[in-house]
Amino acid sequence: MNARMTAMPVTSLHTLQPQVLRAGDAVALVSPAGPVAAARVEAAVEVLKSWGLRPRVYPHALGAYSFYSGTDEERLADLNAALADPEIRAVLCTRGGYGVQRIVQQVDMDAVRRDPKLVTGFSDITALHGA
Repeated sequence: MNARMTAMPVTSLHTLQPQVLRAGDAVALVSPAGPVAAARVEAAVEVLKSWGLRPRVYPHALGAYSFYSGTDEERLADLNAALADPEIRAVLCTRGGYGVQRIVQQVDMDAVRRDPKLVTGFSDITALHGA
């Protein structure tokens, strides 16, 4: 480490620790950003089942509304429902793109803190990781 760099103590990070996924756990498939092809979601469902997980495709995961998988309200409702559901252990966001920035301020962070879950995704889904 050079003289101009400092290390951030781990205690200053507010990282939440979700439980480890186990066979039989429920995994939510949501689309808080762009639309996704049904075939891709079906393939993901089969992979999750082969791992012994119980996938749940949320109501608007396969929707389409302009450049998004649903209206802001629909996408937010699916995401918040998955985050608040005590049976769900992981939230798999089906694709990135654009749209999470439009709803990230309304994500139920109290539910996230009460019951941390694994949240996977790429592109603008990373806005959720930093929320």
